[in-house]
Amino acid sequence: MLNFVLILAALPVYIDAKLSCKNLEGEDVDWFVALKRPEAVDNSKGTSFVYFDSTKSGWVESEKRITSDASAIGATVSQLYSKDKVSRISHVSINFLAK
Repeated sequence: MLNFVLILAALPVYIDAKLSCKNLEGEDVDWFVALKRPEAVDNSKGTSFVYFDSTKSGWVESEKRITSDASAIGATVSQLYSKDKVSRISHVSINFLAK
């Protein structure tokens, strides 16, 4: 019985600490891919990007800049650094670039 009570007491922490990928509208998606466009493509100084996720049927140009906290990348990554969650989340980042 004590184990059951301890599990129930810890459950809200796990629910609140949920991380997920965010789409261009800030909604949860299973995955997304973003490609930064070169500076020569437009006048955005290299901050524009195209986007594709699990709910899209093709690539979409984002209206937000890649540097914006409101972009899909910004909204996804900002979950790791929000002050209310940072003390309850452990994360590992892996870089798969091969030499």
